[in-house]
Amino acid sequence: MADMITKFKLLLVVPFIFVLIINIVYVSLGAFIFIFFKDKQVFYSSTFILIYIFILLALNIIFFISILIMSNKFIKDNILNPLNEFYIDMQNFYEKNKNGFTSWSQRIIKSSREIMNISQYFHNNIANQMYLLYNNITYDKLTGLRTSIILRQDLEQYPNHVIAVLNLSNFKEINSFYGVKLADDILHSVANVLKSYFKDENYLLYRIHGDDFAILWINCTDKSIFLHKLEGFLEYLGKKEILIDNYTYLNIAATIGIAFSYDSAKYSMVNAIMALHHAKEYKNPIVVYDRNLPILNILKNNIQYTEIIYQALKDKNIIPFYQKIDIIQDYLENDKVKYEALMRIKDRDGHMIVPGLFLEVAKRSSSYSKLSRMMIEASFLDLSKRENCIFSVNLALEDMNSVDFLVWFMDRIIYYKLEGRVVVEITEQESVEDFDSVNSFITNIKELGIKIALDDFGSGYSNFSVLMKLQIDYLKIDGSLIKNIDKDSNARIIVQTIVQFAKLLNIKTIAEFVSSKEVYDVVKYMGVDYAQGYYIGKPTQEI
Repeated sequence: MADMITKFKLLLVVPFIFVLIINIVYVSLGAFIFIFFKDKQVFYSSTFILIYIFILLALNIIFFISILIMSNKFIKDNILNPLNEFYIDMQNFYEKNKNGFTSWSQRIIKSSREIMNISQYFHNNIANQMYLLYNNITYDKLTGLRTSIILRQDLEQYPNHVIAVLNLSNFKEINSFYGVKLADDILHSVANVLKSYFKDENYLLYRIHGDDFAILWINCTDKSIFLHKLEGFLEYLGKKEILIDNYTYLNIAATIGIAFSYDSAKYSMVNAIMALHHAKEYKNPIVVYDRNLPILNILKNNIQYTEIIYQALKDKNIIPFYQKIDIIQDYLENDKVKYEALMRIKDRDGHMIVPGLFLEVAKRSSSYSKLSRMMIEASFLDLSKRENCIFSVNLALEDMNSVDFLVWFMDRIIYYKLEGRVVVEITEQESVEDFDSVNSFITNIKELGIKIALDDFGSGYSNFSVLMKLQIDYLKIDGSLIKNIDKDSNARIIVQTIVQFAKLLNIKTIAEFVSSKEVYDVVKYMGVDYAQGYYIGKPTQEI
């Protein structure tokens, strides 16, 4: 294409330049003749001038005609003929493929229709999904009641409200016994009971989660009316027999916590839940939120100790205290000195906090494992510096259920070279609750020479069969039996039985809460092997 354009330019420019040169030469020649032959009169005649002009025009016309002829040939050869050939080729191609062109165009039309159908499908599907999403947000799928998301919106929309949070009694046990399917049927039935009882449009019903429901009276006029209404509902629900698995009927009970918006509209939901917790804790069917509820102090303490635990872990203020376990029988005089490592937390003011105040809070949070490991690490470090001592450390079921903790614990024993110098204390209650986990843990650590003490034996029920199955080395008799043993004859009978049974199994016994010489003398006389308590020594940071 570029070559063709170049040729065309040359075709126009070259002749033009050539003609221009001829004209210049011709005019110059005329001027020369005029100058050199000006005295010749012939050159001034009109005939000569006409002939001269005619020749000049003739030459120009000839050259322009030649240019047109050449241009025409060039255009024909390089433009018209190729276009004509292209047209013929396209016509032949169409004749050969006209059926294909028709099919192709039909496919384009069909594809366009399919695209339109797909677009319409997506439009409809998105609309349906938006509708389903709205319904899922607004209404609980199982019960058809409003959801907790809508409840939060309604609490703001109706400022003059009163809210009741309802929890089904023993539903966890029902769920475990009958299974999820039947438990869901019960929830559905309870929702229907709620709908049938609270028909007034001023009552809005919700399923918060699980077996928790909410009743919102959007226009509270009288506190006593709502209380009376809820009391009637509990009675109504209790009389309802809910059919499950086609032949079994259940009577369902519930507990209710109430909060009024004039106490705090912003926190009425939270207040109702706290009232519910109080009702369940103190076995009351209905509790109205009050700022003086005892459970609020418990919650406040929990928050306080959660913060203390967090700060202590951050500052590494988990401090082991040690209480001596004294040998009280002569045949054990060559035994190593024993100490129980007891956890303490040092707060920001330097006060030492005992486990009774924070341990349960820690177990309900994620901090217990960190506390336990930090305590054990510090105790093992101290023990590694005292070769003539044996330490006992307390482990909970949370520790023994963790394979990760087992590996870490055994690694620490080996690292500090404490094989045969550590006693692990576990409680009787935990050993019974999860025997398999406890027994597996004991079997593993026994390989490193670790001994096992069963703590608080006799505090509740004493399962002697479990005692025989576990590989127990020491039996710690609970302080509730020991502290008044010098005055309580029944306690002496129980302790005597435990001691005799332990001796038959070759298990050493330790008396806790030995707080006086009188108690010390009694337990020694009864054959208890070791004594621990304030009479022997209080827990101290230094050994």
